[in-house]
Amino acid sequence: MRLLHLFGLLPLLPLFCGANKCSESSPYFTCHGASVIVIDGTHHMRSHDEIKKEFEYIENHIVSHLGLDKEYEVAFMVSGVCDKDKWEHKYVCSHKEACSELESLYDLAYKHGLEKETLKKIMQQISEHYDHKHPVILFSKSEYVSLSMNPAV
Repeated sequence: MRLLHLFGLLPLLPLFCGANKCSESSPYFTCHGASVIVIDGTHHMRSHDEIKKEFEYIENHIVSHLGLDKEYEVAFMVSGVCDKDKWEHKYVCSHKEACSELESLYDLAYKHGLEKETLKKIMQQISEHYDHKHPVILFSKSEYVSLSMNPAV
């Protein structure tokens, strides 16, 4: 019976959707803060081709949906990069800057190689280099990698 009521309400759905249009300046959709996206560049990514796929996925499917602006920023980090001092640890607030940052990080990973890195070490690097009041930390996960959160790390 409840299912029948639900189907009865379906024709009204377009009316509700059409009446609730909000602009980007709406306070209900404004987001303040930052995210740090950690890309797996460790030995788990078996080849540079797999790392490139990971970067492309983040650029094409995540960055384009973040809604970056002056109030919301994103930073990227590649775990397992041998020479971490070569890149700037910075937040960016536009799609163009984010894509540029991803490209420079990929080049760094490709040129300087990758090494094994623990989750504890990754978290230390985030706290040392990415200062923000309340950042959200996201770990990328490709179809090749499963990130295990080992409490002993």
